[in-house]
Amino acid sequence: VQGALVSLDRDGAVRAMVGGRDYVSSIYNRATQATRQPGSAFKLFVYLAALEARHKPDDQVVDEPVTIGGWGPRNSSGRFSGEMTLRSAFAYSINTVAAKLGQEVGFGTVADMARRFGITTPINTQPAMVLGTSNVRLIDMTRAFASVANKGVGVTPYAITRVTANGAVIYQHEVDTSRVLVAPYVAAQMTDLMQSAVATGSGRAAQIGRPVAGKTGTTTSNKDGWFLGFSSGPTTGVWIGRRRAK
Repeated sequence: VQGALVSLDRDGAVRAMVGGRDYVSSIYNRATQATRQPGSAFKLFVYLAALEARHKPDDQVVDEPVTIGGWGPRNSSGRFSGEMTLRSAFAYSINTVAAKLGQEVGFGTVADMARRFGITTPINTQPAMVLGTSNVRLIDMTRAFASVANKGVGVTPYAITRVTANGAVIYQHEVDTSRVLVAPYVAAQMTDLMQSAVATGSGRAAQIGRPVAGKTGTTTSNKDGWFLGFSSGPTTGVWIGRRRAK
């Protein structure tokens, strides 16, 4: 089993990074180099696209069997729960609702949203993409969640604040706050959904006694496990999975 972690301040400063279990045995940085399937953590982009399309957290949706182009998603519980709010569907990571939302807004729109928020790896636009079948990097996913925490303003990770030579500053990092990725109300609604995921849903293990917004992600046979989230400070993303070839 391997693991990786990235923690970003609201301005993008990298406060912590873990690239693997042991740098001596493996210098491969899984936080920045490895590409893995994010599972349901990718639903961030599905719901961002739905919220931007004027859905609201309290909208009623139906968890029921759905087939799109011959593909029929199942829920991890193996059950269908009927009518619920969008908030509950996100909190309990209901796959059928994510599939319906993806079909409604367009799978290409979901992919575009992921790219807008900093996903740099190729994204397929087959229906199953809403469940996180495209490989991503941990640092990119953490950046995306940090941009939601930053009220929809794009966050760019950086590790060097300034460089000096002979007492003179020859480089000073400047934070770019000009890239508005989504309207503030969309980011606020997305935060609301993620807080519900931790308060009552699939992310309950991340409760720390104050509001936390986040999302879990798992892949087939639990080969990959993700959690990404934030409270009032840094945004942190964690991946743990079974080691395989790069």
